[in-house]
Amino acid sequence: MVAGAVAIAVEPVSAAWSDPEYAQASVTAARVAPAVPGTCAGGLLAITFTWTAPVSVSPAPTSYLVHVRDTTGAIVQTATRTPAQGLSYSSLALLGGGTAYTFDVTAMYANGWGSTTIVGDAVVYALGATCAWRA
Repeated sequence: MVAGAVAIAVEPVSAAWSDPEYAQASVTAARVAPAVPGTCAGGLLAITFTWTAPVSVSPAPTSYLVHVRDTTGAIVQTATRTPAQGLSYSSLALLGGGTAYTFDVTAMYANGWGSTTIVGDAVVYALGATCAWRA
């Protein structure tokens, strides 16, 4: 099973009556998170990070939701990226002075959001930043 995948289990149901109009079933396609982290680099009061698309997932993600959060978990920046825009994000005007942030990426599919499984950490200074994806 792919990390972050949604598994669907189907169990048979029996009834004392039958109605063909209601004897139907539907299955929602699996939704997974972006596959793996890519690069992460610190800049002047900013971080830039990339990720890769899930491999062999059909349908493919339609977009990605990016969050940058402070140490309380509050969202300080959010963005949506489509595959056509590239799988990267550059933060804007983060606070320096050793301020810590986390960032995460969630894949969006035609049938809903995938799970958030790629998360990173960053510390932003006045003249640069350090960042890394979590293992």
